[in-house]
This record gives sequence, C-alpha cells and structure tokens, in this order.
Amino acid sequence: MASLAKTPQTLAALVDVLATDTEGEGIFSIEERLPDPFDILTICSSLLSVNPENDIGRSGEDNTPVVQLAHFSV
Repeated sequence: MASLAKTPQTLAALVDVLATDTEGEGIFSIEERLPDPFDILTICSSLLSVNPENDIGRSGEDNTPVVQLAHFSV
C-alpha cells in the first residue's frame, strides 16, 4: 500500500509516527519518542535529509526542519 503526504513532513511529525504502534491498535506512546528528533537523520542517514540553510526547509511557527527523501529512488 502506497502512502503520501499532502504537506511537508517535519522531524517533529516523524518522531510521533515512530512512537506509534503500527502492528497493534495504532496506539501512540509518548515514552517511545526519540529524545532528540535529529536522531532520525542519523538512523536513516542514507534515506532522509534536511537543508538547514534553506528557509523553505522550515515549517510552522516552531521552525521545525522539513524532512525530504535523500534521493529520488527512496
């Protein structure tokens, strides 16, 4: 099943996605959040990237970095 996002995905949103049990009832667990959202970029370094120098790479009032796929084949 393919999925897509209608809005740019932020590191903060990905932290919440990773803290959701997708195999069970889809329950979100705040205890499962990564302590540092930038850890996602370390874990998935060949899949994801952000461009901190690009103002377009920021979203919302909290200035959260927008995540993009690192390559078109991902």
